[in-house]
Order: sequence, then structure tokens, then C-alpha cells
Amino acid sequence: MSAEVQFQALSLAACVVWAQTPRRTVGDLTELAESVRSVGVLEPLLARPRGDGWEILAGQRRFLAAGLAGLTEVPALVRDVPDDVALELALAENSARADVSPLEEAEAIERLVRDHGRSVADVAARLGRGVRWVERRRSLLNLT
Repeated sequence: MSAEVQFQALSLAACVVWAQTPRRTVGDLTELAESVRSVGVLEPLLARPRGDGWEILAGQRRFLAAGLAGLTEVPALVRDVPDDVALELALAENSARADVSPLEEAEAIERLVRDHGRSVADVAARLGRGVRWVERRRSLLNLT
């Protein structure tokens, strides 16, 4: 997972949220947009090249709030990574957030295992979590 990282200011108009992002719910962005309006985006987004623009891999709420706040550019770390690594990075970033849905995490973990051939132990190590935590998250998918 050693793709070169570049820090750049990205045009909001050239950015889209990655369609495979594990986060499906963004909640109310009013307060975040107000904060961005007054002090800017304090933590860079994570993006990768996509055609003539960029895909937002992590920082979807900050990206959307920046648009609501009227910004035209956002700070970003740009890494050209494949989908499996993008999913790992998005999961790792979301794990540090308090308002992430456990079911959304479970779905993303399942995609890593099923679609990208990762073992539960590998996913746990990459996320800095225990194997048991990953297994419990995945078990949520059997509840519905």
C-alpha cells in the first residue's frame, strides 16, 4: 500500500464522491458547513485521479460541507490506489469517526473479503482492530 502521496488543492467542480464509499449516510451538514465557512477545511480529503478529475475516497462530509459553504477548492492528499486499497483507506478513516454506521462498516468489510479476496485477519490488521471485532461486524449482515 505504498502509493505516492501528493498534497494538492482540488477544484470542487472536478471532484466526485467515490461510488463505492463505505459511508452511505452523511447526516446533517449544517454545522460542519458553518465551520468550513468560517475556518476552512482543516483536515485534507483523500482523493485519487479519475479521468480529468478526482474521486473522493475519504472526507465525503468535508467535501459536501465545503460545497455548501461556497468553497471552490479543498485541500486533499492524492494517492493513485486500486479499489481494494481505497476501500481499506476509507474504512480506516471512518473507524476514527464517531457517527459511522456499524452496518455500513460491515458491508465494506464484507466487500474486502468477498470481492477483493482479503482474509478476516488481514482486514483486522489493516484496520488496527482485532479479528473478533471484524467477525462481529460481519455477523451484523446476517441479522437482516
